[in-house]
Amino acid sequence: DSSDSKHPTPSPEDPLDFADVRSRLTKHDEQAQDLLKKLKSGGRFNPDMIGALKVQPDRKEPVAYPLRELAQIVPRGGRTISLLVHEEASIKPIMSAIQGSADFNQQPQRSPDNELELILKMEMEKREDIVKRAKGICHEWRERVRQVRQKRDKLHATWKKDGSILPDLKKRADTELEKIIKAKMAAIDAAEKEAIKAAEK
Repeated sequence: DSSDSKHPTPSPEDPLDFADVRSRLTKHDEQAQDLLKKLKSGGRFNPDMIGALKVQPDRKEPVAYPLRELAQIVPRGGRTISLLVHEEASIKPIMSAIQGSADFNQQPQRSPDNELELILKMEMEKREDIVKRAKGICHEWRERVRQVRQKRDKLHATWKKDGSILPDLKKRADTELEKIIKAKMAAIDAAEKEAIKAAEK
């Protein structure tokens, strides 16, 4: 795991210290909660999601920028969002990126009053689609929690095998780990329920 260096290193000298597990779980929490938050603020069709869309200004150059760096995103009320593009040269690449995106898949309209303005009509996602995506995010979140658990489980087994910890201590460490994971799964269940409830309003 290339991200190991970002987390505390577990040690058989203190097998009941789960700072590594908590650190990994926190990282996954942040990612999943961010996705659920975006879902709550209009599913795919919210200014943050549009702003994050990658745009490739020059087809010959593989460099892509988030749309928010090339245009100002202005909600116009209702379902309309304006993109105030900084430079004329960015208009076509932005239109291509929006048309080519599975999330937005529409042709922005040129504004008759401002040649640097593109207009997007937003469609709210259907409730069942938002519910489906919320469940998908939480399913992925649970999978990541299971991976964190497996990683630490293997360590306990290795420590016992090489004599770093006694069987009794391994048992205690396993029990503590089980408690942490159980509490996390309950928190994910609650977050999923809340996301589904919000979608069904």
